[in-house]
Amino acid sequence: KDWKSLKHNKKVEYLRLIQKSLAIGKGLMISSNFPDGWSTSQTRRLDDLQERYIDVWWLTDVGGLLLLIPYLLSKHREWKHCRVRLFTVTDHKQTLTEEQRALTQLLSILRIPWEENLEIIPIDKSAKPDLSQFATYLKTNDTKTKDDLERWAKIAGLLRERSSNTEIVFVTMPLPRRVNTEKSNRPDVFSTKLEVLASSANAPIVFIRGNGENVLTFSMER
Repeated sequence: KDWKSLKHNKKVEYLRLIQKSLAIGKGLMISSNFPDGWSTSQTRRLDDLQERYIDVWWLTDVGGLLLLIPYLLSKHREWKHCRVRLFTVTDHKQTLTEEQRALTQLLSILRIPWEENLEIIPIDKSAKPDLSQFATYLKTNDTKTKDDLERWAKIAGLLRERSSNTEIVFVTMPLPRRVNTEKSNRPDVFSTKLEVLASSANAPIVFIRGNGENVLTFSMER
Protein backbone atom coordinates (compact mmCIF):
# COMPACT_ATOMS: atom_id res chain seq x y z
CA LYS A 1 0.00 0.00 0.00
CA ASP A 2 1.13 3.54 -0.71
CA TRP A 3 2.77 4.92 2.44
CA LYS A 4 1.42 8.38 1.70
CA SER A 5 -2.15 7.15 2.05
CA LEU A 6 -1.59 5.63 5.50
CA LYS A 7 -2.69 7.55 8.56
CA HIS A 8 -0.06 8.26 11.21
CA ASN A 9 -1.46 5.72 13.69
CA LYS A 10 -1.26 2.98 11.05
CA LYS A 11 2.36 3.87 10.36
CA VAL A 12 3.05 3.61 14.11
CA GLU A 13 1.46 0.14 14.20
CA TYR A 14 3.39 -0.99 11.15
CA LEU A 15 6.75 0.25 12.44
CA ARG A 16 6.19 -1.39 15.83
CA LEU A 17 5.40 -4.66 14.06
CA ILE A 18 8.69 -4.40 12.18
CA GLN A 19 10.58 -3.67 15.39
CA LYS A 20 8.98 -6.62 17.20
CA SER A 21 9.85 -8.93 14.31
CA LEU A 22 13.50 -7.88 14.41
CA ALA A 23 13.53 -8.18 18.21
CA ILE A 24 12.55 -11.88 18.03
CA GLY A 25 15.23 -12.61 15.47
CA LYS A 26 13.28 -12.46 12.22
CA GLY A 27 14.52 -11.18 8.89
CA LEU A 28 12.22 -8.82 6.98
CA MET A 29 11.38 -7.94 3.41
CA ILE A 30 9.18 -5.06 2.23
CA SER A 31 8.42 -4.83 -1.47
CA SER A 32 7.28 -1.95 -3.66
CA ASN A 33 6.68 -1.16 -7.35
CA PHE A 34 5.35 -4.64 -8.10
CA PRO A 35 2.45 -4.50 -10.59
CA ASP A 36 -0.67 -6.53 -9.79
CA GLY A 37 -0.21 -10.14 -10.84
CA TRP A 38 3.51 -9.58 -11.43
CA SER A 39 5.67 -12.50 -12.46
CA THR A 40 8.93 -12.85 -14.34
CA SER A 41 7.14 -14.14 -17.44
CA GLN A 42 4.93 -11.03 -17.54
CA THR A 43 7.80 -8.56 -17.52
CA ARG A 44 10.10 -9.91 -20.21
CA ARG A 45 11.35 -13.14 -21.70
CA LEU A 46 14.61 -13.06 -19.79
CA ASP A 47 16.11 -15.94 -21.81
CA ASP A 48 16.04 -13.81 -24.96
CA LEU A 49 17.74 -10.74 -23.52
CA GLN A 50 21.44 -10.12 -23.98
CA GLU A 51 22.22 -8.09 -20.89
CA ARG A 52 19.75 -7.89 -17.99
CA TYR A 53 20.51 -7.20 -14.35
CA ILE A 54 19.60 -7.97 -10.77
CA ASP A 55 20.87 -5.02 -8.73
CA VAL A 56 21.83 -5.28 -5.07
CA TRP A 57 22.44 -2.16 -2.97
CA TRP A 58 24.34 -3.44 0.05
CA LEU A 59 24.41 -0.45 2.39
CA THR A 60 25.26 -2.22 5.63
CA ASP A 61 26.00 -5.76 6.77
CA VAL A 62 23.04 -7.09 8.76
CA GLY A 63 23.67 -10.81 8.45
CA GLY A 64 23.99 -11.47 4.73
CA LEU A 65 20.30 -11.98 3.94
CA LEU A 66 20.47 -9.16 1.39
CA LEU A 67 23.16 -11.11 -0.48
CA LEU A 68 21.60 -14.53 -0.10
CA ILE A 69 18.14 -13.77 -1.57
CA PRO A 70 19.41 -12.27 -4.87
CA TYR A 71 22.02 -15.01 -5.14
CA LEU A 72 19.34 -17.70 -4.89
CA LEU A 73 17.14 -15.78 -7.33
CA SER A 74 19.97 -15.68 -9.86
CA LYS A 75 20.01 -19.50 -9.84
CA HIS A 76 16.35 -19.72 -10.88
CA ARG A 77 15.83 -20.80 -14.49
CA GLU A 78 13.95 -17.59 -15.37
CA TRP A 79 16.64 -15.35 -13.86
CA LYS A 80 19.85 -17.25 -14.54
CA HIS A 81 20.64 -15.08 -17.59
CA CYS A 82 20.60 -11.90 -15.51
CA ARG A 83 23.90 -10.55 -14.25
CA VAL A 84 24.00 -9.56 -10.58
CA ARG A 85 25.51 -6.13 -9.89
CA LEU A 86 26.51 -5.20 -6.36
CA PHE A 87 26.61 -1.56 -5.28
CA THR A 88 27.61 0.00 -2.02
CA VAL A 89 28.30 3.59 -0.97
CA THR A 90 30.96 5.34 1.05
CA ASP A 91 31.36 8.73 2.70
CA HIS A 92 35.14 8.54 2.37
CA LYS A 93 36.32 8.86 -1.22
CA GLN A 94 39.98 8.59 -0.20
CA THR A 95 39.49 5.02 1.12
CA LEU A 96 37.79 3.60 -2.00
CA THR A 97 40.65 1.25 -2.86
CA GLU A 98 40.84 -0.15 0.66
CA GLU A 99 37.08 -0.68 0.85
CA GLN A 100 37.05 -2.32 -2.59
CA ARG A 101 39.77 -4.73 -1.51
CA ALA A 102 38.01 -5.57 1.77
CA LEU A 103 34.63 -6.20 0.13
CA THR A 104 36.18 -8.27 -2.66
CA GLN A 105 37.88 -10.42 -0.05
CA LEU A 106 34.63 -10.81 1.89
CA LEU A 107 32.73 -11.92 -1.21
CA SER A 108 35.46 -14.46 -1.90
CA ILE A 109 35.19 -15.82 1.64
CA LEU A 110 31.41 -16.05 1.34
CA ARG A 111 31.80 -17.79 -2.04
CA ILE A 112 29.59 -15.28 -3.87
CA PRO A 113 31.10 -14.62 -7.33
CA TRP A 114 30.22 -10.95 -7.71
CA GLU A 115 33.70 -9.43 -7.36
CA GLU A 116 33.82 -8.25 -10.99
CA ASN A 117 30.43 -6.56 -10.68
CA LEU A 118 31.14 -4.70 -7.44
CA GLU A 119 31.04 -0.91 -7.47
CA ILE A 120 31.68 1.34 -4.47
CA ILE A 121 30.24 4.80 -5.03
CA PRO A 122 31.27 7.88 -3.02
CA ILE A 123 28.44 10.07 -1.77
CA ASP A 124 28.68 13.70 -2.82
CA LYS A 125 28.50 15.52 0.51
CA SER A 126 28.07 18.88 -1.19
CA ALA A 127 24.99 17.82 -3.16
CA LYS A 128 21.61 19.13 -1.99
CA PRO A 129 18.83 16.68 -2.92
CA ASP A 130 15.33 17.92 -3.60
CA LEU A 131 12.97 16.66 -0.88
CA SER A 132 10.37 19.37 -1.29
CA GLN A 133 7.64 16.86 -2.16
CA PHE A 134 8.03 15.00 1.14
CA ALA A 135 6.03 16.55 3.98
CA THR A 136 8.06 14.86 6.72
CA TYR A 137 11.22 16.60 5.56
CA LEU A 138 9.51 19.99 5.33
CA LYS A 139 7.84 19.72 8.75
CA THR A 140 10.81 18.61 10.84
CA ASN A 141 13.08 21.15 12.50
CA ASP A 142 15.54 18.54 13.70
CA THR A 143 18.88 18.94 11.91
CA LYS A 144 19.90 15.30 12.40
CA THR A 145 16.65 14.07 10.89
CA LYS A 146 17.04 16.37 7.89
CA ASP A 147 20.65 15.25 7.40
CA ASP A 148 19.60 11.61 7.63
CA LEU A 149 16.83 12.04 5.05
CA GLU A 150 19.16 13.97 2.75
CA ARG A 151 21.71 11.14 2.89
CA TRP A 152 19.08 8.59 1.90
CA ALA A 153 17.92 10.91 -0.87
CA LYS A 154 21.50 11.01 -2.20
CA ILE A 155 21.59 7.22 -2.17
CA ALA A 156 18.26 7.23 -4.02
CA GLY A 157 19.80 9.52 -6.64
CA LEU A 158 22.66 7.06 -7.15
CA LEU A 159 20.16 4.22 -7.41
CA ARG A 160 18.27 6.14 -10.09
CA GLU A 161 21.48 6.63 -12.08
CA ARG A 162 22.91 3.12 -11.78
CA SER A 163 19.78 0.93 -11.72
CA SER A 164 17.64 2.48 -14.44
CA ASN A 165 17.86 -0.63 -16.62
CA THR A 166 17.52 -3.43 -14.08
CA GLU A 167 14.86 -6.12 -13.70
CA ILE A 168 14.66 -5.92 -9.92
CA VAL A 169 16.41 -4.03 -7.12
CA PHE A 170 17.31 -5.28 -3.65
CA VAL A 171 18.21 -2.65 -1.04
CA THR A 172 19.19 -2.70 2.61
CA MET A 173 16.12 -1.68 4.56
CA PRO A 174 16.69 1.53 6.59
CA LEU A 175 16.97 0.90 10.32
CA PRO A 176 13.53 1.41 11.93
CA ARG A 177 14.03 3.59 14.98
CA ARG A 178 12.11 2.76 18.16
CA VAL A 179 8.77 4.54 18.56
CA ASN A 180 8.45 5.85 22.12
CA THR A 181 5.22 7.84 21.81
CA GLU A 182 2.20 7.89 19.50
CA LYS A 183 3.19 11.40 18.38
CA SER A 184 6.71 10.38 17.38
CA ASN A 185 7.68 11.33 13.82
CA ARG A 186 9.90 8.25 13.41
CA PRO A 187 7.25 6.25 11.52
CA ASP A 188 6.94 9.17 9.07
CA VAL A 189 10.74 9.40 8.73
CA PHE A 190 11.00 5.65 8.09
CA SER A 191 8.21 5.67 5.50
CA THR A 192 9.73 8.70 3.80
CA LYS A 193 13.01 6.84 3.34
CA LEU A 194 11.16 3.96 1.71
CA GLU A 195 9.21 6.36 -0.52
CA VAL A 196 12.36 8.20 -1.60
CA LEU A 197 14.10 4.95 -2.56
CA ALA A 198 11.06 3.34 -4.21
CA SER A 199 10.31 6.43 -6.28
CA SER A 200 13.87 6.31 -7.65
CA ALA A 201 13.54 2.77 -8.98
CA ASN A 202 12.10 1.98 -12.41
CA ALA A 203 11.66 -1.65 -11.41
CA PRO A 204 10.27 -3.71 -8.54
CA ILE A 205 12.24 -3.00 -5.38
CA VAL A 206 12.69 -5.18 -2.29
CA PHE A 207 13.91 -3.80 1.04
CA ILE A 208 15.64 -6.46 3.14
CA ARG A 209 16.90 -6.36 6.69
CA GLY A 210 18.36 -9.37 8.44
CA ASN A 211 18.47 -9.93 12.18
CA GLY A 212 22.25 -9.58 12.36
CA GLU A 213 22.92 -13.32 12.38
CA ASN A 214 25.07 -14.60 9.53
CA VAL A 215 23.04 -16.67 7.03
CA LEU A 216 26.06 -17.44 4.85
CA THR A 217 28.72 -20.03 5.62
CA PHE A 218 32.38 -19.11 5.34
CA SER A 219 33.65 -22.53 4.28
CA MET A 220 32.43 -25.92 3.16
CA GLU A 221 32.31 -28.65 5.79
CA ARG A 222 34.79 -31.43 5.20
